[in-house]
Amino acid sequence: VKFTLYSGHDITLAPLVAALGQPQYYPEFASTLFFELWESDDTEKSSNAWENYYVKVLFNQHVFQFPQCNGEFCTAQEFKDILNTRIFDDWQKECTEPLKELEADLDFSFLP
Repeated sequence: VKFTLYSGHDITLAPLVAALGQPQYYPEFASTLFFELWESDDTEKSSNAWENYYVKVLFNQHVFQFPQCNGEFCTAQEFKDILNTRIFDDWQKECTEPLKELEADLDFSFLP
C-alpha cells in the first residue's frame, strides 16, 4: 500500500473539484478529496495497462460518480479521458480568447 498526502486550501481544492465536474461548488472547511488507484485482480490482464487499473474519487467521503463510468470506479483510461477533456493544451490560446459561454451568463454592465 502506498499513500501520498497533499495539503492545500479551499482556493486550491476548488479548481480540482471544478475540473471533476462541479464548477459551482465551493469547498467547505476541512474538505477532503481522495483519489484512490486500484489494481485489477483479473488474471487476464489487458494489454492496455490503463485498463488494468481503476480510479475511485471521494469528495468529503462521498463517492464522486462520473456519468462516463460504470458505478463508483472508472478504469484509469476512462478517468484519463475525462480529465483530458478538461485540461488545456494551449494555455496561450485559452487565456487570450474570450469564453463565449461564460460571457453569455455574466453581466459586465458594471464595468466602465
